[in-house]
Amino acid sequence: MFTTRAAREESYKAEVRRTHALLKPIQIEAAAIFYPTLFEVDPSTKPLFKDVDMEKQGAKLMKVIGVAVMMLDKMDQFKPMLVKLGKKHVTYGVTDDMYPSVVSALLITLEKGLGEECHQLTKDAWAWVMNSIAAVCIAAAREDTGAPAGEKKLPIEKNTAAAAVAVAVAVAVGVLVLWK
Repeated sequence: MFTTRAAREESYKAEVRRTHALLKPIQIEAAAIFYPTLFEVDPSTKPLFKDVDMEKQGAKLMKVIGVAVMMLDKMDQFKPMLVKLGKKHVTYGVTDDMYPSVVSALLITLEKGLGEECHQLTKDAWAWVMNSIAAVCIAAAREDTGAPAGEKKLPIEKNTAAAAVAVAVAVAVGVLVLWK
């Protein structure tokens, strides 16, 4: 389908933009789908959102995703932010095995929210973006904690409500990290 890596990445960016435009009118509903889906996919994430107003959290999530989509062609500017985010996640109680759950929850949200407009390319594009983010965040967290590459869980402090922000930001920033 793609002749070069650059062609694939441009196609993915175009698909993320296209589908984000379709999500904008239903962003409240999409946020309402995402969080329960995340908690179903990975129940260990639910305590991270204790005492958080999920309606407000969903609105923040959608707003940040919108900004991120506008910045798809300026990804180098965001990698340092993701490195910091990955390091912060450790202190909030986020483990590296939660990142695939976030990706899965987002893909399910896209399928439910977009219906027939969610194609394989849509899933591939968003998964590419989200997995790119996970790779940066996990690498930064491991570097900061000294965890070996094969270790599934990072040393963490007690889960706190602040982790809700960390996980939501990781998802929201998901469209920010398409590096070269």
